[in-house]
Amino acid sequence: MKKEDLRVKRTRKLLFDSLIRLLNKPGITFEGVTVQQICEDAMVHRSTFYSHYTDKYDLFIVELGRLDDRLDAADRVMRLKKPFTMMQKLDYLEELEHVFLANQNDTYLANRLQQSFKKNIERDLTLLSAEADKLDVPLDMYAEFHSGTIAMLHMWWLRQDKVYTAEEMDIYFERLMG
Repeated sequence: MKKEDLRVKRTRKLLFDSLIRLLNKPGITFEGVTVQQICEDAMVHRSTFYSHYTDKYDLFIVELGRLDDRLDAADRVMRLKKPFTMMQKLDYLEELEHVFLANQNDTYLANRLQQSFKKNIERDLTLLSAEADKLDVPLDMYAEFHSGTIAMLHMWWLRQDKVYTAEEMDIYFERLMG
């Protein structure tokens, strides 16, 4: 596998960090942030931005995916069985949770995030073929249900100011999943 150029990694990190920083300013929503603002904050030219991403949503989803790519098999099993405990290990956790809460009415962002998470669940199950073999329903159906349940519960948990621990949420998730 070809190793990514360090300049490209740096540029992608600068852009993602800039987007997260902007989204964590009071009163700023995803819809309100522009590519120009992201580029100015990151000190990266717009043409460079567009050579890596199609839009700000693509930047967000692609870079979240890069965080996901770092997971090993044990992490993937944990994400399937104990997703809330696993979330606590995420880079940018507090910043991302703020973004999710502040943008909970952005249906386009929510749909893109859920589709990305569904693909991650499908990939996890495919990589862990023993887990996929246990399913009594089609893989894509299970991944849709699994990712939707986690997304809904996560937003509920954030709106409740995380009154339950991640471990308690994992227990409730397991009970809901049957």
